[in-house]
Amino acid sequence: MIIYCQTVYKRCFHLLLLLLSVFLLAQPSLAQNQQLLKPFPNSSLATSSSTPDVVYQVPLGILQRKGNSAAPEKLVRVNGSVTKLLYEISDSFNGDYIRDYFKQQFEQAGFERLFACDGRSCGSSNDWANDVFGNRVLYGPAENQFVMTYLDRSSGRDNYVVSYIITRGNGRLYAYIELVETGGSSGDTGLFTENLLRNKFMVLANLRFAGDELAPESGSLLELVSVLKLNPELNVYVVAHLEGAESFESLQARSQQRADSVAAALATAGIDMSRLSAKGVGPLAPGCNGDTCRNRVEVVLR
Repeated sequence: MIIYCQTVYKRCFHLLLLLLSVFLLAQPSLAQNQQLLKPFPNSSLATSSSTPDVVYQVPLGILQRKGNSAAPEKLVRVNGSVTKLLYEISDSFNGDYIRDYFKQQFEQAGFERLFACDGRSCGSSNDWANDVFGNRVLYGPAENQFVMTYLDRSSGRDNYVVSYIITRGNGRLYAYIELVETGGSSGDTGLFTENLLRNKFMVLANLRFAGDELAPESGSLLELVSVLKLNPELNVYVVAHLEGAESFESLQARSQQRADSVAAALATAGIDMSRLSAKGVGPLAPGCNGDTCRNRVEVVLR
């Protein structure tokens, strides 16, 4: 089934999020909600999942390849809950029709379109399927794909709907929807993630060093480990600042040792080193006053 929102447009995004639970309860419950949901003919929910408190990269542009992976040329990172729905649709319809159907529903609901592309102009379908959405079922001929990203502000938050429609080489037609409801948990990890995304960097508070080696289980390092494990798409710089009466060369070398020590601790905790870049900048760009602040370690989004 595909979602249809009638007159109560302000509730549309939350109805989208509720669709999974409505579908799984039983088919009769759908009939009871006909005034708000209208099944799309000859479609079925193939897979579904919901994940709370993750960092999601909202695609706002066509794909560009960087090394061994591809990413949208423009995106925004948000913290929130992500619901993923994959529908298989009868081959009696075509991708253009499904694209127009979703477009009508989203725009009648008052959503703002942020990005849309069709066919080969979007980039490789293989890259969208594997690098962006992590679902190889979505791979098909590039000329058969449609991508749309919409913004819903009706709840007072910036919530997002991302749709990807593809007709595979075997003729099977899929509509894939990702629903992003922003706002993490009220716990420490959720707040840490929100601050990191908003500011693009975070000072790792209360780190303790023995010389220039990081002491075990130090300060906010455990929070950072949790955030990086929950969000495997995030890559960071670990930047160490250090001031003192020593020479510039000595301070930079010592700060590099501190940055390397923090990166090594993250790797020991299970974070792949390919996601980390350690930089020691010594007394450069102090950015604040006070001994503790001048000798800080930051994590900066790459």
